[in-house]
Amino acid sequence: MENKNLEKEIKLKIKNLNQIKLKIKKLNAVLEKRRSFEDNVLFDFPDNSLRKKGFALRIRKQGNEAYLTFKGEKIRSKNFKIREELEIKLENPDILYDIFTRIGLKKTFRYQKFRTLFKISDVHVALDETPVGNFIEIEGKEENIISMAEKLGYRDNDIITLDYVEIFKKTHKKGNMIFIK
Repeated sequence: MENKNLEKEIKLKIKNLNQIKLKIKKLNAVLEKRRSFEDNVLFDFPDNSLRKKGFALRIRKQGNEAYLTFKGEKIRSKNFKIREELEIKLENPDILYDIFTRIGLKKTFRYQKFRTLFKISDVHVALDETPVGNFIEIEGKEENIISMAEKLGYRDNDIITLDYVEIFKKTHKKGNMIFIK
């Protein structure tokens, strides 16, 4: 039985944002969410026990909405980032921040992005504008992900299976992935 909460995705580095937007429009994309700002905070215990197990615990604020997300250990895959994802909408994220602090969790990493979300057939395509560059994130069934990447002009060697924390840490030794005002 397949896990419904299994997230399968890839990232692709965008060279020309306007060109990609045009390609997405030509594929009859349905706009699911207009460009909006996201502020994400990861939490862990002082000994980093969640990270050591391959888990991630995140609060994401997006406009007037907020979500708590748990991501499970990554499942080995050459071409995809695959992991369990459980998410719930939050009424008051500030109370959850307080609870996390009281039980010993600490903020370990913060990252921001502007995201525009489309749906094309059975695939979700996100355009992410981040402080370290622009990326496409394609999520869905493995064969549909690869097909969509090809339709957008990408090849297998363009696929990125890292998350934003890993992408940031490859070029920055410390700090957070936030827009500087």
